[in-house]
This record gives sequence, structure tokens and C-alpha cells, in this order.
Amino acid sequence: MVQPTPKAMRALEGHAHRRQDRRLVRAALDGDPGAREELGMRLACVPRILSSKNQALAVPLAREELGEHAQEVVLRLWNKLRDYRGEARLETWIHGFCSLELRGAARRSRSRTGPLPETIAQDAEERSFESGEFASLRRNLARLTPEQAACIRLRWYQEASFREIGARLELPTGTVKTHYYRGMERLRRWLAPRREGPSRLAPRVR
Repeated sequence: MVQPTPKAMRALEGHAHRRQDRRLVRAALDGDPGAREELGMRLACVPRILSSKNQALAVPLAREELGEHAQEVVLRLWNKLRDYRGEARLETWIHGFCSLELRGAARRSRSRTGPLPETIAQDAEERSFESGEFASLRRNLARLTPEQAACIRLRWYQEASFREIGARLELPTGTVKTHYYRGMERLRRWLAPRREGPSRLAPRVR
């Protein structure tokens, strides 16, 4: 009996792994809790991939901006999972997706005039927030769901409209508004003890 060559064995093993990955993705999309948990663990590689690729950029993203971008990429990956066909290992597919997203983020970062909209920076200066309060805001943003945090960051830091956020995250405008306002309500509850008038959190309506 002819034994398969090492190369043929690796090809067979790779094919089996890709089929397993595709079954995992399908099960997760169908709502299987175990599959969704396992897939979430597999997606934990996203920040590491982005960090590695960011170091190779001529003008790397700032650490905080890269962290925010990683959350957006994970959210977009979940929304893109139906496009996964098992033609490559899941991590290979994720790797390529991260490369494209990071290049896009780098282009957008270079095109912006500053890290914060002028209106937000002036508002912060007028209210003379302490650095500890800003740190508290960042910590509480991290407690939100990825969808809520992404919508709020894009709305605040880039002054994106709900329609623009929806296009960026590939979500319906109504869904974006739901994530945004639910996240804002949670932030108001968490930050209210630290400041007077939690309504200060609301940015201008566009």
C-alpha cells in the first residue's frame, strides 16, 4: 500500500482544519453558545495581529487609537463571518482582513487634522475636566459592548453621523442609534456620581 507523502498529509490535514473552521463559523452564526464562545477566543488574536502590522507602518497609529480600532475590527469580523468559505484557515482569513482594515485606518488617520473634533476639545477645556475623569470615561467605555463603544467613539471622536457609522460598521442606521443611545445611558449611570449633570455627556445632534 502506497503511503501518502508528507506534503500530501499536510494538505489533507489543512483541508480537515478548514472544514472544522467552517463548521465552527456556521454554528456560531446559528447561535450555538459553545461555538460563539470558541469563536470569540479565536478572534482574540486580532489585537496582536494589528499591533504587529502597525509597527511596520511608516506612520503607525497611536496606541489608544489602535486599541479602539481593534474593537471596531472585531465587530466588523463578526459581521463578515458569513463571507468565510473555508478556503483558508480561519486565522489566515482574519490576518488578511486585519491587514486591509489597518491600512484603511491609517489612511483615515493621516487625513484627519487632529485626534479629537474641535468642538469636543473646546467643550472639554471649558468644563476643565480633570485627567482622572477622562481616565474614568475611557475605563467605562471599555465596559460597554463592542458595538456600543464603537458607535460612541466614532460619534464623539470623529463626529460621524449615524449613517456614516452604519456604513463604517456595516450596520443599519436604526441599529447604530440603538447601540449608541443604550451605551450613552449606561455611561450616564456609571459617571453620574462623578460629576454634576450627567447630561453633559450628550454631544450635539446631527
